[in-house]
Amino acid sequence: YDQAVSYLFLALHTLEKKPNDSVFVKLKITLYNDIGSMLQYLNRPDKAIYYLSIGEQLAKSKKQFPTLASLYVNFGNAYRQKDDWTRSWAYLHQAVSLANKYQNLFVLQVPYLSLSNGFITKDESDSAIFWLKKATALTGNLNPYMSKAMSGITLGNIYLDKNDVKQAALYGEKALAQGLALQAPQTVCLAHEILSKAYS
Repeated sequence: YDQAVSYLFLALHTLEKKPNDSVFVKLKITLYNDIGSMLQYLNRPDKAIYYLSIGEQLAKSKKQFPTLASLYVNFGNAYRQKDDWTRSWAYLHQAVSLANKYQNLFVLQVPYLSLSNGFITKDESDSAIFWLKKATALTGNLNPYMSKAMSGITLGNIYLDKNDVKQAALYGEKALAQGLALQAPQTVCLAHEILSKAYS
């Protein structure tokens, strides 16, 4: 991830020399967002928040409001790393609101999953299930691995923990179908594991 961040900064430096039209502004915002995301993988949430803030200011000053939803997802995840749940939830809910407003389903699935992951971390499975089901119910321009396969695996495991084998099997089957369709062997293996436990 260090090398990936270095390349992102190099790209950003290159864009600083470009005209300040809407195309290059959007690219800059995307780069600040990507840098913020990568810094989280390096467990550097404060640095992530710093660069996300620059991206947010640029988006607002240039009236690129649809780009804010993705930034707010990463803000929410960065604050979750800091155990600042109040700010994390606030940013993720803003991301949901903006993604709905601009009908960006591809982005919308991400705060749903981030909210569910937060509740899993806090061992609040019912709230996690609520957001995971919202992700799996989405249709249209989506990442099917994120919204369907990954959500199905997580739901299957949550229901196994709750000893609800019927629901575990249901989501295990859905995840298996998605895994096969996407030719994702890891998902297929995880789905089989859920099904074996549900039917044992």
